[in-house]
Amino acid sequence: MRRLLLFISACLSVTALGALAWRAGHSGGPRASGPLGSQCYVWQRTWDDAVIAAVAGLPDSISGLAPLCAEISWDAAGQSSVARPALNFEALRASRHPVSAVLRIGPRDPSPDAQATVCSIAKECVLQMRVGGIEPCELQVDFDCAAARLGGYRAWLAALRYALRPIPVHPTVLPSWLARREFAALARESGAFILQVHATEKPRVNAPETALCEAANARKWTELAGRIGVPFRVALPTYTYRVAFDPAGVLLAIEAEGQPHAWPRGTVLRAFRPDAVQMAKLVNDWTGDRPATLTGLLWYRLPVSTDTMNWRWPTLAAVMQGRTPGSDLRVEQSGAQPTDITLMNAGEAEAPYPARVLVTCASEIDAADAVGGYRAEISGNAVVFERSEEISPARILPGRRHPIGWVHAKSQIQISILNQ
Repeated sequence: MRRLLLFISACLSVTALGALAWRAGHSGGPRASGPLGSQCYVWQRTWDDAVIAAVAGLPDSISGLAPLCAEISWDAAGQSSVARPALNFEALRASRHPVSAVLRIGPRDPSPDAQATVCSIAKECVLQMRVGGIEPCELQVDFDCAAARLGGYRAWLAALRYALRPIPVHPTVLPSWLARREFAALARESGAFILQVHATEKPRVNAPETALCEAANARKWTELAGRIGVPFRVALPTYTYRVAFDPAGVLLAIEAEGQPHAWPRGTVLRAFRPDAVQMAKLVNDWTGDRPATLTGLLWYRLPVSTDTMNWRWPTLAAVMQGRTPGSDLRVEQSGAQPTDITLMNAGEAEAPYPARVLVTCASEIDAADAVGGYRAEISGNAVVFERSEEISPARILPGRRHPIGWVHAKSQIQISILNQ
């Protein structure tokens, strides 16, 4: 009996090991599970009071910050210019979180003649942080290198590692690099990398709203990255970008922050945004099962109270937990004769402006008017507030109120949202 039990135990062990080996081979490598740490990019060029408050008040659920320290641009003659955000080091110190320095490099051929410039500016970034009392835990390099020129970029990264030693230098990489033979060597030499799965293609006028980041693509690229065998993090989006196309569908401009540009009549405007439901499902799936080399997430970008083109903390906090943000769009009324009508987003997720809001009462409506991108149409004892096309691409952020008009009636009114 003892021999039989030992034989069964051995068979079960072999079966279990075989299953693990099949799983690892089938998925391209070892697997892992459990919560993933999250960091946030701080990409703002101007650190106003709202940015400083957001950095200093970083919640414990975020494990680190990655502020943009410098951006290198190149002119037609190959001469460089550098934009340096005025980082607030007091706020960074107050956050009590690890800080990664980020260097953004504009488009150019990664030839040897620019290498010294890149290394010099990178050293200035690190020195600037040290003078401000911050020891960066790494330098992230954000350079959209052409896949065919990865050999030249590999040389740049080697020079940067030598210039900044012992600070690690980790590149942000594009999905198109993953299948290139040169990339595996570049990744191994770097020791780690950041996989960007958003804004990977030129915007198209007929693309879906979620084209900024499709979960299916992000999942596929993450599995491919896991086969490299090098630790990596995934950069996921929290921002919306507005895109302007001419009437023929030709791309005119992309806006990812700030106030909307005034475009001429006939311009086609599209808003591309991450789907919080898709992103939450990704995080939930990776919490349960992922390549073992996927070590964390980087969110682009830090929620700031004045940033109307980015998620608020309630949305990001829910998604980071792998949970779909809750929706709760309400219509409030206040005052009497007239009664003010206001939309209120009491949920965790951004909410589209309702296409129509209906107000009715027992008696006839005496008067009504609309504001905030709505127009009012009175018909007997009802008034319909209808959304204009100008605000239809926008969203109401969590915690925000948006007045849409007022109604004057002799009896109590009833309000309902007809459709989203």
